[in-house]
Amino acid sequence: MIVLYQYSKYIWMILWLLLLTIPEKGKAQQEEALDSAIAVLDTMSLSTLDKAEQFYNIAVLYSTVNVTKGIWCGQKALNLLPKDYPQHRGIIYNTLADLCISSADFEQAGSYADSARIIFEQEDYQGGVAMVLATIGRIQVSLQEWTKALESVNKGMRLSEQIGDRAGVALNLGTLVRIYDVQKEYEQVIKYGKKATAIYESLGAEHERATMNSNIGLAYNKLYQIDSAKYYLSQALQSFEQLKDEQGLAMVYGGLGNLALVEKQYEEALFYLEKAYARRDAIFLKNLKVAPTINLAQLHYQLKNYDLSISYYLNALEDIGKTPYLKTQRKLILEGLVKLHKRANNLTQALSYQDELLLLKDSILDELKIKELKQLEVKYEMGRKEYTNTILKQERDLEKAQAQRNQQIAIGVLMILLLVLIVFFLLFRQNKNQMATKTLQLRHQLLRNQMNPHFIFNSLIAIQSFVFKNEPKKTSKFISSFARLVRAILENSRQEYITIDKEVQWLENYLKLQSLRFQRKFQYNIEIDKAIDLYTTLIPPMLTQPFIENALEHGLKSIDYNGMLSVSFMLKLDSLMVRIEDNGLGLEAASRRNDDKEKHISLASIITKERLDFLNKKKRQKIYFEMKSLPSRGTLVTFSIPLKKK
Repeated sequence: MIVLYQYSKYIWMILWLLLLTIPEKGKAQQEEALDSAIAVLDTMSLSTLDKAEQFYNIAVLYSTVNVTKGIWCGQKALNLLPKDYPQHRGIIYNTLADLCISSADFEQAGSYADSARIIFEQEDYQGGVAMVLATIGRIQVSLQEWTKALESVNKGMRLSEQIGDRAGVALNLGTLVRIYDVQKEYEQVIKYGKKATAIYESLGAEHERATMNSNIGLAYNKLYQIDSAKYYLSQALQSFEQLKDEQGLAMVYGGLGNLALVEKQYEEALFYLEKAYARRDAIFLKNLKVAPTINLAQLHYQLKNYDLSISYYLNALEDIGKTPYLKTQRKLILEGLVKLHKRANNLTQALSYQDELLLLKDSILDELKIKELKQLEVKYEMGRKEYTNTILKQERDLEKAQAQRNQQIAIGVLMILLLVLIVFFLLFRQNKNQMATKTLQLRHQLLRNQMNPHFIFNSLIAIQSFVFKNEPKKTSKFISSFARLVRAILENSRQEYITIDKEVQWLENYLKLQSLRFQRKFQYNIEIDKAIDLYTTLIPPMLTQPFIENALEHGLKSIDYNGMLSVSFMLKLDSLMVRIEDNGLGLEAASRRNDDKEKHISLASIITKERLDFLNKKKRQKIYFEMKSLPSRGTLVTFSIPLKKK
């Protein structure tokens, strides 16, 4: 993660004093120090920018001790950061994506990474784009989207090479190492890991260099090249000890323990694996966190310490919980527990774990294993049947007497239920088809309304003028805005609700292009209530666009004075109020000038009313809108939307 700002003089003096007074006791004391730093920060009178700096830097420090608090601090920094620092906002988004990867919240990580990429592209910050591509690649690796991950990483690598960003190249090489490691292509892990190590060494990035050495050593271990594995793991161990990096030490100790296991040096293996196990809480990714525990369980089985082996397997099972993407590790644990309980002749417990093992979709058992477990199941079932045989015989006689009488009743009930289910299914399908058709119609209407051919044509003509004037920077800027606008229209028209943040991004691009079309004959302003959380508050997409277009085309286009268009988002009790106000001709004057314009305004109102009727269906709180002429001149459109959070 990249530190965004220089440490502020006073806050960081307090923070580092708190950290330095703590002996080497682990994460709990570090977390305490960071909590204290936040408490001190809240008492200080600082600008919002200064506070945003401090919350960001605390978020980075939390990344090694408490990811959840790190995410909270990052979000706090986002809310405090002034709007005129877009690159900084993008870096915070990227850091939040990194934190969400550590907490295995890949969906939220993807959302943050997308926001960072949009900002970096808008600002033409190529280094940021390369950085976030590496982050996106790591997310795609976690989701096992290998093709997409390689595409993202290669794009980031090429971009970093073009701008001479060696740190960006190394960052993307590190993601490439992860891709090949998961795919068990260990020669590629070694190849790209060494390239990244060389770059990090030249940059003096000791932590990243140590991480790459650890990855290389573990890859050599998988290839059974023991001497090379020991060399690189020893290099990593030395670095992590100097850095006091508990997570890195846990990984390296685990690797050294595996090496000792391969060589059947059980005492040495036990020494290293216990060290790794003691530091497992420092590892955020669960698949890596649980590895030392499983290895200790397997080692104690080899040492015939069966009770200890069971204990470690159960600890590993508890650490995994219900995490869906750790099926391989769960399979190893369950197989070990079945084996141990079979050995102890604890058939009931063995069957319990075996039942869970069989539910794993990716479990592959050979025929011999299946036969053994089936024999175990038969043995258990036979014992149980012998015990309950007398009771079952009595119940069978009673059931036989009642069977004929109940049969007719059951058939009748089933026929009635079947008829009810058929009717219900047909009604449900009819209603679903009607809703789908209506949704599609509204989506097409919305898309046609946004993709106005007149607007697109005039936007392209305006952009063309920059080409003729040989103004490449402005041309590139407005082509980029136009492309983002079209993309936003296509994406947002598919969704029922989007965040205020995305709506405002779309509005800014739209108004920027309209300002270009009108040769800057009007000014616009977007005002947002500070109490609104831009990233969680939801709004129907492009609800304001038809009325903004009407204001420009029929209110401001023909005036001979400075035009002004204002869009505001405010909170009022439990509602979101949206106002679109212009100082144009007003409704009556516009309708007198041209009947077609009045027709267009009516069409916009009709489409909006249909959308609101659809959105309001089956909802207790309704969305309302009103359009009226202002007393002096101009038009005011007001929406009242029930507050909705994601």
